[in-house]
Amino acid sequence: MASIFKKHGKWYVKVKQVDGRWVPRPTTASTKSEAKGLALELERKVERQRLGLEALPTDCTLTLGQLVRWWLDTYSKPTPSHSRNESYARRHLLNSSLAALPVPRVAASDIETFLQSKVGVLSPKSINNLRGYIQSIFNCAKRAGQFYGPNPVNDVHKRKVPKRKPRFLEAHEAMLVLAALAPRWRPLFAAALFTGLRKGELAGLRKSDIRLSARQMMISRSYDRDTTKGGHEDALPIADHLVPFLERALSANNSDYVFPGPDRQMLDEKTKLEQVLRRAMARAGLVTHYEHICRRCKHAGRPYMEKHDDAELRRCNACGMKLWPRAIPRRLRFHDLRHTTASLLLNAGADPFAVQRILRHADPRITTEVYGHLVPGYLRDAINKLPLAAAADLLPPKTHSADEAPFGPPVVREMPGPKAKAGSASENLGEIRPSEWLRGQDLNLRPSGYEPDELPDCSTPRQLGCVV
Repeated sequence: MASIFKKHGKWYVKVKQVDGRWVPRPTTASTKSEAKGLALELERKVERQRLGLEALPTDCTLTLGQLVRWWLDTYSKPTPSHSRNESYARRHLLNSSLAALPVPRVAASDIETFLQSKVGVLSPKSINNLRGYIQSIFNCAKRAGQFYGPNPVNDVHKRKVPKRKPRFLEAHEAMLVLAALAPRWRPLFAAALFTGLRKGELAGLRKSDIRLSARQMMISRSYDRDTTKGGHEDALPIADHLVPFLERALSANNSDYVFPGPDRQMLDEKTKLEQVLRRAMARAGLVTHYEHICRRCKHAGRPYMEKHDDAELRRCNACGMKLWPRAIPRRLRFHDLRHTTASLLLNAGADPFAVQRILRHADPRITTEVYGHLVPGYLRDAINKLPLAAAADLLPPKTHSADEAPFGPPVVREMPGPKAKAGSASENLGEIRPSEWLRGQDLNLRPSGYEPDELPDCSTPRQLGCVV
């Protein structure tokens, strides 16, 4: 049995399943006839399942947790990101109540309840990523024949993600950070600032990819993967100011990699470059505040701490010992150096199309919408190019008389003028001041309907529109 209905301008088909449940499904039908045709097809499919001619959605005997483990072993294990996928599943899915449900019984309401429980723990973007993670598992299971029913995640709406401005460094701040870095890390961070490369692309950069004579480098891998995030190989120009840093990196070791790890092999993916960046920012003074801590009170089990904007010497109010100032740097990720490259290029007047090619964005809107508004003054300088600079000269000069009210309508003052001379009406009109002419009229004029073609009779002084 099946029925159709329309909701919010979209046609739905409601089908009675083999187990007796009525399941509504959205369709792509644009007319009522198309919706009826789809309803008949779904009704025949359910009837074939009832007769045993097609596989039933209830044929899957796995729980959701077992399905997740099957996906990890079958699809995720051969990929380089398997360790992250496994950790993600263990942290969010495998230990949840959702994992204990049988796969055929997992409904959109169950997934919605599970995702709603993550509100406050995860950001809206992370919740959308978790939703997509479950959706991919169901899609793979359906393609592999592990599951035949509709994907329940399709009926779960995505969360609205607020657009926040990415963090970045100003030009003088970037120079301070480079100066505060250890000599071992300085070439790597200089390459990140001058090229906008991602962390994995810098780690997988080989010496054979660098051609200093041609001022060019080839970006073809991320860590030990064969492709980058975009899935293609790109040639990037090398800035003149980056050449000394690359020469130092190429001659500093005999490894095959430009920025190797301590063992001369590829830089480990678990290397905490964010911590290196934050320590350099603390030494450069790019901090939000300082925490002044008393080590004696902390050792005694009664911590004492004060927050200040400077690192001046202070003493503990409890024991009188000198407080130890600890710099709290601004929150910045290593990926934010890529934001820095884009924002500084656009602020320096670089062509947005060229910036898009340097950052290797597939969509140019990412460059302009995400990065273009970051630098203070970028849009202000653009709007100040309007050729209307002389418009301010049209304003009347400001007056500062004491009897002038700061607010309210302007006051029309009467100017003394010569008396009107006797003559025709048109001559007298040219000599009458506006305030004198308005004095004799009703300022709240109303339309008089159809006006006659001939001139009004001015014999009566009160006739509107006549000058006496």
